[in-house]
Amino acid sequence: TDGSLLELYLQRRRAMSNSQLVALGLKPRRMNLLSNYLAPAALETLAFLDNDPVWTVSQLESRFYQQNMLLRDSDTNGMAHGLEIRVPILDQRIVNLASSIPGHVRLPSGVANKHLLRLAFAPILRAQLLSQRKRGFTLPIAKWMVGPLRNLCEHALLTLKSVNVLEPAGIDSIWKTFLAEPDSPIWARAFTLCVLGMYIKNSGLS
Repeated sequence: TDGSLLELYLQRRRAMSNSQLVALGLKPRRMNLLSNYLAPAALETLAFLDNDPVWTVSQLESRFYQQNMLLRDSDTNGMAHGLEIRVPILDQRIVNLASSIPGHVRLPSGVANKHLLRLAFAPILRAQLLSQRKRGFTLPIAKWMVGPLRNLCEHALLTLKSVNVLEPAGIDSIWKTFLAEPDSPIWARAFTLCVLGMYIKNSGLS
């Protein structure tokens, strides 16, 4: 990257690097995208505070990761089961309030430990809950891809290569890298290609 906060952030959240996308035959200029593969309009109203990187990253997370991935995935999965999902903490008034809080108040210790949530709900939550460490969760998709879904994935990749939308060598490179390191985050790159191949197959595209 060029070392800017935006480019470092995008690198952290992307599934594939510029060189991997180019190896797949995807060049930004041909698609009227910026060199970081974003549409120019995606950055038009984005705010940056040079003296507050925590606040700035929060804006980036809300614009890209939350909006384009978390909320999209929630909506897609909810609708697949006829479930209408509501996210109270994203009420516009709460979002506006949170957006006005500077980074040093959000993370006084410099650690992402949900400080403000713990403080706000201290009167009604048990001490054991308030003292718990922040935890994530891991989906077992990579294990499925090298296990019971491997044949399905490889057939999907064959379909993807057959339509000549992406460079076959680039597809093979990502799949081989994943098989060599199935426990790394690389699985998301391979999974994206497998899903695209399955979509093409199920849609009858050619």
